[in-house]
Amino acid sequence: MAILSSVTGKDWTRHQECRGFVANRSLRAQGRIPTAHIERSDAVPQSPLSAWNTDRDESAEGSRRKAFKIVAAATVLIIGVLGTAQLAGAVTSGDKEHHHSKKDQDKKDQDKKDQDKKGDQDSKGSKKGKHHSSDIPAGAAVGASLDATAGASIGDGTVVASGRAAVNCEGFAAISGEGDGPTTGGAGGSTVTVTSLSQLETEAARSGAETIKVDGLFSGSGEVSVASDKTIVGVGAHSGLTGIGLKMKGVHNVIIQNMNISKVTSASGDGDAIHVEKSDHIWIDHNDLSSDRDHGKDYYDGLVDITHAGDYVTVSWNKFHDHWKVSLVGHSDSNGAEDIGHLHVTYSHNWFYNVNSRLPSLRFGTGHVYDNYFQGADTAIDSRMGAQILVENNVFRNVKTPIMTSGYSKVDGHVNLSGNDLGGVTNNVTQDGTSAKEPYSYHLDPTSSVISIVTAGAGTGIVG
Repeated sequence: MAILSSVTGKDWTRHQECRGFVANRSLRAQGRIPTAHIERSDAVPQSPLSAWNTDRDESAEGSRRKAFKIVAAATVLIIGVLGTAQLAGAVTSGDKEHHHSKKDQDKKDQDKKDQDKKGDQDSKGSKKGKHHSSDIPAGAAVGASLDATAGASIGDGTVVASGRAAVNCEGFAAISGEGDGPTTGGAGGSTVTVTSLSQLETEAARSGAETIKVDGLFSGSGEVSVASDKTIVGVGAHSGLTGIGLKMKGVHNVIIQNMNISKVTSASGDGDAIHVEKSDHIWIDHNDLSSDRDHGKDYYDGLVDITHAGDYVTVSWNKFHDHWKVSLVGHSDSNGAEDIGHLHVTYSHNWFYNVNSRLPSLRFGTGHVYDNYFQGADTAIDSRMGAQILVENNVFRNVKTPIMTSGYSKVDGHVNLSGNDLGGVTNNVTQDGTSAKEPYSYHLDPTSSVISIVTAGAGTGIVG
């Protein structure tokens, strides 16, 4: 019987899509890995007595053989019944604790929407305004909307533990699009360990699938260009780059995991810790990204910037801290001709603290922001230039404006809100999104558990 992954329902040992190098044994010991479910094609084993030979053998040898068969059959039957009962009990218990039927989930979602509508409406001062479609380039479609009631679906026959630091990819990087996907990184290729910056530069630029394990903390300036079909994963909790960024331009299928990247200045190429440009199917997961707040806001640029029609990107389980402008998606109000129809991004289970803004800031595209913890910021989620963002079960503490659709661009954005804990402050929301289902399954943790789950599971030292 195959062990299934907690979200996709696929064979854990064979399915490598959107996964990096995972310390499974360590994670299980810490209770951080998704609870596995055993596939049961036949819930009740067939009794061995059903195929029993009814011909009577009156000889002594025949009697002995028959007695032996009866004992063996009875033993198998007892073991089968006990095993089935134990397995059924385990599955039933797991289902009661972790997995809800569609009817139960729909009821929970409706209750959550009603509660959120009451709580958020009091604090956000939301008012519907006109969508200034005349300011969007003629003939162009803005971001596709996501429905707040459509999410949190789990693959049939799986059990998901609620207190986990996920090791699988969810969101836009996990699905196909742009003729590529889902994201697999360097799976199927060779694996190499690098111990110097020059080795990293050489291997990252090499063509073909490859997993690059970064062993050490390399300092310098500039940026490392990453080719398609790569997984770059830090070794241990402290490997990474200081003053050097990672750049993906015109590539696809890249995973960046378990890297510490800090203090990349604006003078270093694009000036971003991680820069995604004209690239698709990128998974940025379990990293620690930072600079400092001692310099002016333009001394450093972004920690994760996604520009020029970047697409199908998931940003999950990262720490973003001590920085001004964190994550820009869509670099200019005037770039709609290139960006519209692209910029599909997911932000899940990230911890943002001691930062200023852009958590993220999204123009033109389609975003899904769920189960993140925002702690100490001026503004957080910013939907601009007709962007559509589904915002679910996030927690905000000491954030002046958690969610906004107006203020920095000539065209407002859209948001759908559900289950968010605003920390008692007010949003700046001028227009809601329209309803459409998100194109993937994902696990939605309860808002009340987000702080504990994210602070325990985000950042480095979990994978790699």
